[in-house]
Amino acid sequence: MKTVRLDPARLLKKIKEEYPHIQKKVRHTPMIETSLGIPELKLPVHLKLENFQKTGSFKTRGAFARLRSLSLSEKKRGIISASAGNHAQGVALAAKWLGIQATLIMPENASLAKQEATRSYGAEVILKGKHFEGATEFALRLAETEHKTFIPPFDDERIIAGQGSLGIEILKDLPDVSALFVPIGGGGLIGGIATCLKLMKPKIKMIGVKVKPKTGGSAQSLPIADGIAVKQAGRLTAPLINRYVDEIVFVSEEEISSAILLLMERRKIVAEGAGAASVAGFLKVFPRFNNEQAVLLISGGNIDVTLIEKILEKGLVKEGRLFRFQIEVEDVPGVLATVTRIIADEKANILDIVHDRYSLQLPLNRTRIEFSLETKGPAHFQRIQQSLKKEGFVIRLIS
Repeated sequence: MKTVRLDPARLLKKIKEEYPHIQKKVRHTPMIETSLGIPELKLPVHLKLENFQKTGSFKTRGAFARLRSLSLSEKKRGIISASAGNHAQGVALAAKWLGIQATLIMPENASLAKQEATRSYGAEVILKGKHFEGATEFALRLAETEHKTFIPPFDDERIIAGQGSLGIEILKDLPDVSALFVPIGGGGLIGGIATCLKLMKPKIKMIGVKVKPKTGGSAQSLPIADGIAVKQAGRLTAPLINRYVDEIVFVSEEEISSAILLLMERRKIVAEGAGAASVAGFLKVFPRFNNEQAVLLISGGNIDVTLIEKILEKGLVKEGRLFRFQIEVEDVPGVLATVTRIIADEKANILDIVHDRYSLQLPLNRTRIEFSLETKGPAHFQRIQQSLKKEGFVIRLIS
């Protein structure tokens, strides 16, 4: 891929030109302070909450800037774009504001919630391709056939400028900002913000956060962070990243899951995988940024409810607050009541019980009971084990 270098001064000028127009349509999202529950943290960090946008993501900024720049004839013909979800919603909403007919090509495995949200803004949704690249190839062919304008998700000067409006907002919210953590997918977000802030406040530290591919796979195999599951930055964005981003931190799917859980528990904030990546990156390197006025960009909050359930469960297991175990007991009245009483006396929460009388491995007078238990932590569960043992029950943990 041949890179193209945008003129930074020209890009900053465009960012400043777009900002007042974006202000009229796009929310100036809140910024809040938090310690993230880290006792060693000397200064609180600041969360810039782009998940509070109407579409649940920063993408509306760039989409509105790009669609606003179309000629009258281009607007009449309509536009086509490709996206796994957030860009699709941003384009659909911007098109609705400007009265433009929009067709969005989404991968076949795109989130149902994101598909429906995109349709709710009046756009046509077509599912094509297993991944983002396949959807993009189809969208480009369709745009050429139907003589419509293709709106790229990140590799476009106007889109980069629109995303860069966040840099101006962050400076307005926190003039003393000295470090900024931003998720990296295609690079439009960090490219625009980094150019804006490095030219306006050169000493700021720009930290990008990327998803670490699974062994033997690629970032596309990480459904938890589909918003940044892009193989590489664009021909326009790559040079901006190389020039203005000081450091890139790689985080795993598990680290992102922990960050999502942390945000929900500590601040009651719902972030998608890509949105929580900045928190995961900060948690990985925070000792080096302990005296900084750090901002963590929560870029989006569009996460499936079913995925939240899995993340919560895995997070509780990892922290030793969710346990599954079995006990084999005599199949007589009152035994289950005795076990549940012991658990209740220890102030634990029973999430689920499975009673199995019919296993061929069990004698006729025995039954197996499986419990899912929420506790305060490993020490609490150990006390429950000891209390059950005193009453003659032997438990077997289920991994």
